[in-house]
Amino acid sequence: MCFFSHELHEFLQILQNPFNQWLNNYKTGLNLYKFIFFIFFLFSAFGLKAQHHSELDVRLKSDEAILVVYQNLTFENTSEIPLKKIILNDWNNAFSSKNSALAKRFSDEFVRSFYYAKDEDLGKTTIFSLTDNQNNNIEFQRLENHIDLIEIHLKKPLNPNEKITLKINYEIKLPNEKFTRYGFDSNGKIEVKDWILFPAMLKNNDFLKYSNENLNDAPNAVTDFIINFESDKYVEITSNLQTQKIAENQFLLQGKNINSVYLAIEPKTTFKSFKNSMIEVETNLFDSNIDEFGTALIIDKIVTFTHNKLGQTNQKKIVVSETDYKKNPFYGLNQLPSFLRPFPDTFMYELKFLKTYTENYVTSGLNIDSRKDNWIANAIEIYLIMEYLEEFYPEMKMLGNVSNLKILNGYYGTKMNFKDQFYYLYLMMARRNLDQSTGSPKNELIKFNEQIAGKYKAGLDLKYLEDFLEQGILDQSVREFFALNQNRETSQQDLKTILESNTYKNIDWYFDEVVHSRNLIDYKISKVRKDRDSVQFKIKNKGQAVVPVSVFGIKNNEIVFKNWYENIKKDSIFSVKNEKFDRLIVNYDQKIPEYNMRNNSKSLKGFFSQNRPLKLTLFKDFENPTKNQLFYIPEFRYNLYNGFSPGIKISTKSMLRKPFVLDVTPFYSFLQKTIVGAGYIGYENLIREGNLYSVNYGL
Repeated sequence: MCFFSHELHEFLQILQNPFNQWLNNYKTGLNLYKFIFFIFFLFSAFGLKAQHHSELDVRLKSDEAILVVYQNLTFENTSEIPLKKIILNDWNNAFSSKNSALAKRFSDEFVRSFYYAKDEDLGKTTIFSLTDNQNNNIEFQRLENHIDLIEIHLKKPLNPNEKITLKINYEIKLPNEKFTRYGFDSNGKIEVKDWILFPAMLKNNDFLKYSNENLNDAPNAVTDFIINFESDKYVEITSNLQTQKIAENQFLLQGKNINSVYLAIEPKTTFKSFKNSMIEVETNLFDSNIDEFGTALIIDKIVTFTHNKLGQTNQKKIVVSETDYKKNPFYGLNQLPSFLRPFPDTFMYELKFLKTYTENYVTSGLNIDSRKDNWIANAIEIYLIMEYLEEFYPEMKMLGNVSNLKILNGYYGTKMNFKDQFYYLYLMMARRNLDQSTGSPKNELIKFNEQIAGKYKAGLDLKYLEDFLEQGILDQSVREFFALNQNRETSQQDLKTILESNTYKNIDWYFDEVVHSRNLIDYKISKVRKDRDSVQFKIKNKGQAVVPVSVFGIKNNEIVFKNWYENIKKDSIFSVKNEKFDRLIVNYDQKIPEYNMRNNSKSLKGFFSQNRPLKLTLFKDFENPTKNQLFYIPEFRYNLYNGFSPGIKISTKSMLRKPFVLDVTPFYSFLQKTIVGAGYIGYENLIREGNLYSVNYGL
């Protein structure tokens, strides 16, 4: 009875929150149809559950890394049309050929170990029989160019909402873990994901036909599982399914609404379980400098934060493995040598666990097209990490304890916050013309964009949208979208509908100009005219994106006003009340991921005032948008012709690439009694569209 009351309370809360939000929005002019449409798909989600059910008997031949499987798969037609075929994902079989999509991905990323691998290190799936519930044989084949997809030909069409039970006997030869970190290793450990036959997800009355490309984006339809597992040797099992040991070397694994089955088989488990009122976490990602009690506090802190931000997931357990982290580490931390620890141990461990936990929590909780709409998961994951840093580590610097060294006080890099690296890593690719739209399908992204720069840009874009919408609208919308995913499959359109139901502002630009476009954002204030009562200024759009831009009035480093301006395609003139501010700055809080922030400021102090003062710096520094930076480096040379020649190198090259480059190195030759050396001045014009990449002009 208490459980029913709790569920009823949650149900009423779900109803109440959108209704209250609608009342508030309606008072500000929000259209009624948006609310009605939102309530329609909210109600349509209630009562839905996984339509597919799998019961498996699995027997491990440990010495051969082989799993013998007997699977009863009950498939329900969730489409609106009769189905003549069913597609099953068999991603383990991608390791069976050096011509598979997986092998081509390895080749594109210059991973040669797979091409030269021995046969015993490869994986494959061998299907012995496939029958219906009456033991009638059913025809099947592997799709051309998709050896890891199985197409089943039904004897008669399966009508909408009808079910069919498939009985499949097959053998899984697991690959060596050296290719993707999943498979078997030399120590007798087996760690696998996406290893069994899964029904492919249905979208728009058709199956998603995606091959394994080592992108962790299997389009598996949500399924309920019961697995009876038996090993020929003593092992211990860890899984995202609920696991129970029922006899010596025999285990029962169960789970509902599962889109990926993780399994770790070890002679002795390296995992520990941590549980609170929200979820159970099993992990083997630890730091030797943090004891178990400290680890538990950190895990509880991260779990609570994620739950408060996103809400409850259908999953009862989340596995956070060291393998998951190593496959996609926190860029920057993984480049540090072990003897150099500029950050506290707890902070480094928190970031590692936070990144892996949020990624697994989000991907297991989102019921989306995991390849086409993967940007949604990326955006939410990085957004959560940035929110976590703002809440718990607002003062943490990007260089950690190195920022405290007095000798480095004059360097801009020591003043940058830790979360600024997300913007810098995006710019690193954009300034090389290697960035891609964050809305691109996952398999079309180059590796650095897929794992780092593209993900960071997606999170930055979501923070930008949050700043534009204001009043916590984004947080509320993300929670509603995440809750909707616990009940049915969703898409980008569902996210957009929820956002539009919670605000009166136009957000088409976010999807058209930011997510699904490479258009650069770059605004500047080109002219200012000040009168007694008003200040007129011109905003120039130097990029291609037409998006909202924030303009700040600043006096003595304090914000006097902040206004948003929209639909600036080229040059537009605006006027504000003269409130005695001394500087106008575009994107002062740096919430907009602009391509160039060095042209954002305009001083009102007079003709001789400087928008960006000159800053001379020894060696190199990060790009400071508020200064004109010149770097100087003492150099010494010697040759027989010039003798000993001291000199100095003067350059505009910062840590980020710039279109304009000045590089001058004068030396004084004591032998020739004159100035010698070299100089270069150049400009690089990056071509954003077409086959021509760039044009360089130099002297």
